[in-house]
Amino acid sequence: MLSRVYKSMVGVAVVCSAMTFTVHARDYNDGFLAAEGGDFKSAVSQWRPLAEEGHAIAQFNLALLYFKKNTSPDIELTDEEKKANWNLSAEYFNKARTIDPNQKMAWELESAALIQMGDWEGAKNTLEKAIEIFPSSKDLWENLSICYSQLNLNDKYKEAAKMVKDLEN
Repeated sequence: MLSRVYKSMVGVAVVCSAMTFTVHARDYNDGFLAAEGGDFKSAVSQWRPLAEEGHAIAQFNLALLYFKKNTSPDIELTDEEKKANWNLSAEYFNKARTIDPNQKMAWELESAALIQMGDWEGAKNTLEKAIEIFPSSKDLWENLSICYSQLNLNDKYKEAAKMVKDLEN
């Protein structure tokens, strides 16, 4: 009797999971279509709930949306709006790379958003962690050398600049 109840519960869980996946896929696709059409507001409304539920792809795309909004020459934003977008971009890139540390671009763009905010220490910390995973990334080393320079960490700057040169060869 117990095994029959257990099997029924597992069957219900599988059906519910499949239904949830279908809803998530539809919401994700609706967000994707909105973003492709330049409708940032609709894309955010579709992706934010998914991102808050821990979906790394939705987190990454939401972060990218905020990042692109700040770097688009076609969109005029106040300084406060840009600051909010950089913060949200960094936050969601951080969430995405925490779930999937192998998302190199999430590390790169999170540090870029932090640099845009003038958070050199935060960018340095992010880049140092990223380099542990991607030690042969010239771009990460280059950005880290810039952070070291801005923070007046001259010895570390020289080491990072040397790594950039070594990786170029």
